[in-house]
Amino acid sequence: MKLEVGHDDRYNVLYRHGGEVFFRSRENGFHMGDTLLSVKWNLLDPLSQSFGLAARGGLELPTGNEESGFGSGRLDGTVGLLGQKLFTPSFAGYAGLDHVFRKSPTSFRGIGAAHVTHAHLSFEKVFSETLSATLQSDYQTQPLDGGKIQEYDRPEWSLSFGVGFRMGEGVGLRVFFVEDLITHTTPDFVAGMSLSLAF
Repeated sequence: MKLEVGHDDRYNVLYRHGGEVFFRSRENGFHMGDTLLSVKWNLLDPLSQSFGLAARGGLELPTGNEESGFGSGRLDGTVGLLGQKLFTPSFAGYAGLDHVFRKSPTSFRGIGAAHVTHAHLSFEKVFSETLSATLQSDYQTQPLDGGKIQEYDRPEWSLSFGVGFRMGEGVGLRVFFVEDLITHTTPDFVAGMSLSLAF
């Protein structure tokens, strides 16, 4: 199968073969991706020895639209390690390594899903009990296996900055901005918001 791929600086993506479109991702609109449910086990407590280590695992629920490229259409699993170093009571560094076991999307004929390895390095500054800021760099292998297509046969690397707000006991809100460092592999710039709940 030969795939035709089109894209531009606004990150419009098109996979087409024989006049039939297999998936199309446009720049406009709001889209929901797959939902990650994760658990974490603390192996070393950073509060007692200034260095922490945790193992984590999770399941990605297929809530995203696979035909638009925002989901796999399958149940995927993740495993990983997370390290934490406290430099001062208000400044910490984090490093993480995760691996996602992916199954090929059901509607992407001729386009497979590759297992993904993701690594990140970040630093967090806490200003108060309710305000913090984070600088993070992320690197991951290509999640799609579309053959020898130059634009999509390379890893993703990004730099992000986020501001976190503690809204209550166990409730956090984070606003973040992401800039890609390898062109044509991820959207050039992303702004987003996430809500976290701790039980």
